[in-house]
Amino acid sequence: MKMRSLVFAALLVIALALPAGADTITLVPTDDMYTDPDHPTTPPDTTILWVGNFSGGCGTYREQVMIRFDLSEFEGATIDEATLDLYRWWRCPNDYYTSTGLYVITEDWDEDTWPYVQYVARETTPRVTYTFGPNLGWHEIDVTDVVQAWIDGDVENHGLVIIANWGEKCSKFYSKEYANPTLHPSLDVTYTGTGVDDGQVASRRPTVTSYPNPFNPETTIRYCLPAGTRATLRIYDARGRLVRELLDSVCSAGEHEVLWDGTDDHGRPASSGVYFYVLETAAGDTEGRMVLIK
Repeated sequence: MKMRSLVFAALLVIALALPAGADTITLVPTDDMYTDPDHPTTPPDTTILWVGNFSGGCGTYREQVMIRFDLSEFEGATIDEATLDLYRWWRCPNDYYTSTGLYVITEDWDEDTWPYVQYVARETTPRVTYTFGPNLGWHEIDVTDVVQAWIDGDVENHGLVIIANWGEKCSKFYSKEYANPTLHPSLDVTYTGTGVDDGQVASRRPTVTSYPNPFNPETTIRYCLPAGTRATLRIYDARGRLVRELLDSVCSAGEHEVLWDGTDDHGRPASSGVYFYVLETAAGDTEGRMVLIK
């Protein structure tokens, strides 16, 4: 009970620190990759992001991470907080730390056409400095000021490049192509106001449908997200009891689908009756009704 009270108190402090009326959206990158000019015959693994800057007994490694997010929906907004989240899954066994600078990129690029042996043009001074380490797992980097500068048009949004200081050993992170979407990079943006009208806001709300309906024994639930965000999709019975959690991960903008095979979280077949699917996202929640007939 004491632990629950402490957790509630911590959440209350966070909530009170945010401005009234603030909303939070989680974005996934439109592009992410790393460059590696020292190994031109070994194309990068697209499922990882790799940063380092040293030369020694095991070779020369000067990888740089490039990452970009679509911020167009925040035009006119005030950014209260923006956090870049990266999952660090590997560190050099001889040095647990990697000190880096995050620089604003000054030229256009995309992950499909950018030469992996070529560094991208950037500002000469880092907007943020950050040291990864010593532990593996999630790292949260405050990038509020640079996100606001992008939205205000002070600088053009070509994303950030993460560069290790000279002599720093390597760290590796998962990219948006990694098989487990819960470990993808993301940008959590808490903002106030958007400057768009109600019609535009309504058109950006998520939608969800199922087909076939009625169904037996399985149905496909299709959902559309107006922007990348963390989403959960759960099935409830007519009495409001949770039957199955189908999704809990960061998803990209656009259309997606999930198959429900008519079983609960323990693999037991659900009985005939009315069920509700509920999609919860930072952009809003929506639900639908379906009928299982046996």
